[in-house]
Amino acid sequence: MSAEESSADNFQHVRQLFEAALDLPNAERAAFLDRECGALGMVRSDVDELLACDADGSELGSLLDRGADLIATGGLAPGAGTLGNRGRVGPFALRSVLGSGGMGTVYEAEQDEPRRRVALKVLSLGLANEQAVRRFKWEAEVLANLRHPAIAQVHEVGVHKVGDIELPWFAMELVPGARDLISYAQAKDLGQRQRLELLLQVCDAVHHGHLQGVVHRDLKPQNILVDENGRAKVIDFGIARSMANDAQWTEGGVVLGTLHYMSPEQLRGRAVDLRSDIYSLGVVVFELIAGRRPFVFGETTPLIVAETVENQDAPRLSTIVRGIDRDLEVVVQKALRRDADDRYASMAEFADDLRAFLDARPVRARAPSTFYQVRMFARRRAGLVASSAVIFLLVMVALVVVLAQNSELNRRGEELSNKNSALAKNEVKLQQQNTELLARGEELTNKNIELAASRDQLQQQNLELARRQRVSRRVAQFAGDFLHKSSLMAARGPNYTVREALDEAANSIAGETFEDAETEAELRELIGETYRGLSMSGVAVPQLERAVQLWRQADGSKSRRAMSLATSLVVALRENGRQADAEALIESLHADFPDVEREDSELFWAIQHNRAYIMRHAGKLRDAEALFRKTLAARERLLGNDATPTLVTMHNLGNLMLGLGDPEAARDLLTEAVKRARRGKEPEASTLQIVDNLAEAWRDLGDLDKAAKCHRECMAGFEKFVGPDDQLTIGCGYHLLKVLYQQGKRVELESLAKDLLERCERTFGKDDYRTLDVLQALAVAVKDRGDVQQAAVLMNRAFVGVSNDRGEVHPATFNAGHNLTKARIAASDRPGALEISKHLIDLLARDPDPAKQLPPPFPGLTWLLRAQALFAAEQPEQAKVAAAKAIELLSAAVKPDDPLLKQAKALLAGSK
Repeated sequence: MSAEESSADNFQHVRQLFEAALDLPNAERAAFLDRECGALGMVRSDVDELLACDADGSELGSLLDRGADLIATGGLAPGAGTLGNRGRVGPFALRSVLGSGGMGTVYEAEQDEPRRRVALKVLSLGLANEQAVRRFKWEAEVLANLRHPAIAQVHEVGVHKVGDIELPWFAMELVPGARDLISYAQAKDLGQRQRLELLLQVCDAVHHGHLQGVVHRDLKPQNILVDENGRAKVIDFGIARSMANDAQWTEGGVVLGTLHYMSPEQLRGRAVDLRSDIYSLGVVVFELIAGRRPFVFGETTPLIVAETVENQDAPRLSTIVRGIDRDLEVVVQKALRRDADDRYASMAEFADDLRAFLDARPVRARAPSTFYQVRMFARRRAGLVASSAVIFLLVMVALVVVLAQNSELNRRGEELSNKNSALAKNEVKLQQQNTELLARGEELTNKNIELAASRDQLQQQNLELARRQRVSRRVAQFAGDFLHKSSLMAARGPNYTVREALDEAANSIAGETFEDAETEAELRELIGETYRGLSMSGVAVPQLERAVQLWRQADGSKSRRAMSLATSLVVALRENGRQADAEALIESLHADFPDVEREDSELFWAIQHNRAYIMRHAGKLRDAEALFRKTLAARERLLGNDATPTLVTMHNLGNLMLGLGDPEAARDLLTEAVKRARRGKEPEASTLQIVDNLAEAWRDLGDLDKAAKCHRECMAGFEKFVGPDDQLTIGCGYHLLKVLYQQGKRVELESLAKDLLERCERTFGKDDYRTLDVLQALAVAVKDRGDVQQAAVLMNRAFVGVSNDRGEVHPATFNAGHNLTKARIAASDRPGALEISKHLIDLLARDPDPAKQLPPPFPGLTWLLRAQALFAAEQPEQAKVAAAKAIELLSAAVKPDDPLLKQAKALLAGSK
């Protein structure tokens, strides 16, 4: 950090403490500064001096915000000039100071051409550092891009020079007769409706900013001006940020904004979005209605404010203002939720609820009960409701008259009733009989309805059965055609393969018109899965993609069949090298899976297994480990310890531990996996995969002969089961290469590497990561044979390919970079060795925590190779610095007798 930057940072710290102390009673200031300054004696001294100047009315206190006006008038010290008409900034004549704040001073000024009065903002001298200038320019750019009647518009931008000092400025729209929102409301004695209507202008302006991707982050009454005509203007976008580009000119770890109006996430320095502005405007509404902010603090420090706002709900308006409407109260409560997810999703929603309250309509922040809806209707249609009430009253009066007349008629009718009692008894009997008949008829009707429903259900079942039979017949026909074509192998000769038979069967349905989507989906799924079983993922992908599309059309995107087949498509994409497509698809499946069904769903944990596999390929090794372990526990709980999916996850977790440099953990996991596979009678090919990876753990633990024998047996077994060019066979061969290298069998290593490279290029292509792994092994063999120049060429090709496929901060990329550095040192390519080792060091410095995803020895090994490259380039002093760094990192990652640590110590001692 330069001296200028350090001074600017110290100034900011002094200023923050000074302003906070000013808000405290005199008796509490000393304790506050003791707590905040600690050992910072110079900072405490500067703050005490400012407080003393403020107490005796000295001009020194104003220097925190002054400087722009002094420079504008030609003075660099208090009293060096007066503002008056003599001060100019560019084409503007300064008239008066309108105000000053955290970023600069605002003047009323008059522009020469065109002739108009403007508000001119100039950066304060105390903030004239690179970060503040960038933030000041950012405010001008934000305002220039926003076009809304309630946002002050920018007219012109420039830089004012005084000597060697440059202060940026911008001229914006002058708000005539401006007062801040609270002052205006109090001065005009506005009612509640008028205050809310004024605030709606602010909501519309801030929403316009949000639509342009800009979050204000400092909404408060002082940044909302109201002109003499009652029009609001939002100002001061000095700490705004862009949601699109995440452009925020703030220092790391510094919380910007006004404490009393900041959201909990902003106070804690977390990422903020438009919902933080909603919280701040909620505080403004609260203060506008209640005459005070939600929280009142005796001692205003950032820590106290943050803890209070984060841990306490804002009080209800009704606890402060009597007679407040419940709807308005819940709207303000929703805006002031501590959790951003519980607030309004946009400023437009907030404004809609405020308008709904003003229009006596239901607000979305409140549950829409029937009584509530009726009450709101009555409020909106008061005249209609009053008329209806009058009509109802007249009807009730008429009803009373009628009832009185009926009473008289009943009395007279009672005499007739006594005379006709016999007839009444007979009528009762007839009515009872009719009731019984009606009950029986109703019972028969219900039975008929049940029979009709059963008949409809049976009909639907028959239709579904017929559809399934139709699909099954077509699939059976296709399978028969496939087998028939395969049986032609004898007639066409030994070169006719299963793939050719499958290709002919697949081509046969290319132009077919199907009765329904399910039939085509079944056939496409069968073809795609068969191709994938033959390790032909490139041909399988289009078939599986079409099948997934058809199942989604038939059953919906979240149907279990569509999601299950999409998971198979993820594997095919991954095997075909389309890692980005595979990652996008598996993440969409994870997001679409219903939350309530996740824990007990086998399909959900199949998706998690594939997510972990893709994390591993992307170099997120620790993230992948955590997800593999979680998936393993879930599959053991749901499927049992010996189930195939459980073993697959355990197998992959064991492989991952090898990549993380923990062979003992890998050995234990893979040994248990082999035991379970044989106990559960897994297919021999599946067991061979686990055994082959277990041999890798033996290799890393030093049992090379046992590992080599096992790799050879597994490779021979896979050649028998799936052929020499299958990825499983090639994988065993690659593992054998590592053992041969450690055994020092260079001739056999080079021969096997050349053979495997040809197989990889046939099966995967030249740029696949598996091909590049074998290419590195061949380069090592060529280097050990003495052809160091050719080895360097091969290693360079491998490093470029791995970087493009895996990304820069990935264990495979660093491993290839290490090999390339060694090859260039051996080839006496000193500039090349310095270049690649410096590139790897830069990657470590750029990543905030490379050790999180890289194996523990990798950072130390990178510095060791850098030291070796520097020694080779005859730069011994720099080499010793790099060696010291390597010793520091390796000491925390390897055992004291590790060869890498010994090499680093030897380099530090001065020997190569």
